[in-house]
Amino acid sequence: MNGTVSYTGSFVKSTATTATIATGTATGTFNPTTMVLTYSMNWSGLTSNAAQAHFHDAGPVIIPITGFATATSGTFSGTATFTAAQATDLAAGMIYIQIHSVNIPAGEILATLTKVSSTVTTGGGGGGY
Repeated sequence: MNGTVSYTGSFVKSTATTATIATGTATGTFNPTTMVLTYSMNWSGLTSNAAQAHFHDAGPVIIPITGFATATSGTFSGTATFTAAQATDLAAGMIYIQIHSVNIPAGEILATLTKVSSTVTTGGGGGGY
């Protein structure tokens, strides 16, 4: 079987006590054959310039995001390659993108990636999913 899985997430404050009104969205398409997530994200309203961004797996940083605009608002697209265990966690809704700012270095906003849809093709002319 071949196919892709689409994901989306909305940026919200990283913790209940984080003082921010920043928002944004993240979308991605995951290819389970190559284990690559092609993603795009946008954000606005950070309390200060973005300092770091990365993918987390239920807590720990797993993949740094580099080359994004270190600004209070921006957009960025890229790819991330996951391990089999990380792909399982992605499907389970445990992977999130977090943006850390100069003012809130522990993390200002995060977006948990949740499955939107999948396209599966089989080798034959039979039924799809």
